[in-house]
Amino acid sequence: MGDGSQQGLLIADTVVVNFGLALMIGSLAGGAWVRHAVSPWAAGIRLRSRAWFRVATALTAVATGSGLWLQAAVMADVPLMDAWPTIVTMGAATHLGHAWAAGVLALGVAGGAGWSIDSWPARSISFAFAAFGIGAFAYSRSVVSHAGAHGDFSPAVWVDFAHLVLGCTWAGITVLAGYMVLSKPTSNGIDSHDEAAWVSALSTTATWALVGIMLTGLFNIWRGAGPLDRLPGSVYGATLFVKLALVLFAATLGALNRFRVMPRLLTDLATPVGTRSDHKRVFVRILRVEAVALTGALVAAAFLSASEPPDGAAISFQTESFQEKP
Repeated sequence: MGDGSQQGLLIADTVVVNFGLALMIGSLAGGAWVRHAVSPWAAGIRLRSRAWFRVATALTAVATGSGLWLQAAVMADVPLMDAWPTIVTMGAATHLGHAWAAGVLALGVAGGAGWSIDSWPARSISFAFAAFGIGAFAYSRSVVSHAGAHGDFSPAVWVDFAHLVLGCTWAGITVLAGYMVLSKPTSNGIDSHDEAAWVSALSTTATWALVGIMLTGLFNIWRGAGPLDRLPGSVYGATLFVKLALVLFAATLGALNRFRVMPRLLTDLATPVGTRSDHKRVFVRILRVEAVALTGALVAAAFLSASEPPDGAAISFQTESFQEKP
């Protein structure tokens, strides 16, 4: 199964894929929320979102490509430079290789549509293609996860897919808002109106994503974690508890922003620029801490994907996905 360093590199690669996917979803959503707005602020956000979508697509593509290489080296227990024959075999004759190829194709569709989303006459069509490509890529990841042991189209895979997309959505829009969008000031009433609409869309999306994460997360724990009394003391259980703690911490920060800070921020955005308070600064600071917590949750999720539940109920994706399927 390869040495510890290669396994560590594979987990790190999974983190990069998850983060890249999150940023792709966040950038696509961030631009869509102001796709019909005409203010200078909204136009700048569309351009910024498109630029970050390009960065995220490139990051995800590189990490996805290197992921197959690392997986081959781990499975064949050979150095990275000697893994090429296994890469060819995996790509041509294994379930993991087929899912990887489908994911790369979907990523190409998403990247191609999202890359030119602002230059197409039919912006909604390009958004739909980008969203479809992102969804198909995420599904290809769930197919080779623990949930894939139950079949490519099993309820477990669909729930895992929903959990992945919702988690990446929450993380992606939070990172985008805290570090790339809300740091841009507004200078007039039209700008402020569009920024207020963007903040409201951010909050609503994050709330529904959290609800979905909780429901799908509970299902995943019930399905795949095994008896709960075996979780304490196991690596899988410790990692799961860390992930849950980070999600709960992020949810607390999100609730603080939504119910305490955001109403005051929206009031500020409705007043003249010179008379506003510092509520936006507080809102952004909380968002940034929330984004760090959610990035930590993505890291924990990568460790969980490479770990086996304490009762062995789910087959490790590294082993199961390497088997040939008719």
